[in-house]
Amino acid sequence: MANRFFLLTLASGDWEGMVGADGPHLKSPEGSSLSVGEIYLGEDFPGHPGCWAFDLRHALPLSTLTAQEQQQLADAFGLPQRANPAAPHPESQFWQSDAFAQLCQWVRHHHIRAEHQVKRHPQRPPYWLAMCEAVIAVEDGDN
Repeated sequence: MANRFFLLTLASGDWEGMVGADGPHLKSPEGSSLSVGEIYLGEDFPGHPGCWAFDLRHALPLSTLTAQEQQQLADAFGLPQRANPAAPHPESQFWQSDAFAQLCQWVRHHHIRAEHQVKRHPQRPPYWLAMCEAVIAVEDGDN
């Protein structure tokens, strides 16, 4: 059973939304990943020249992407821009993104698997499954 819930094909390769043991991730063509809902973009941060995607624990270089591709990735996954390292963490736009809509559809079709992962492993972000369930309930008129 596939854990991919979203695919964005750019010239640099395929960027995927994948559900891992600890929750949904943005996965780069090279295989590195960051937790969705926690990701923001930063440019020329100390020790990280160029454009990078950051979550609360890791960083992923986006130097292989053009400015247009960076914007496409940001739009598809709802990645906000952080002005500088001293600026507050920006609110994620993931919950309004195309990738989140597709995550909800993945949960609709793989709900038991998602529940199993949430029960067995700490999740990042911890409430992602509840957010998907709420959207599905509204779509189904169960509110």
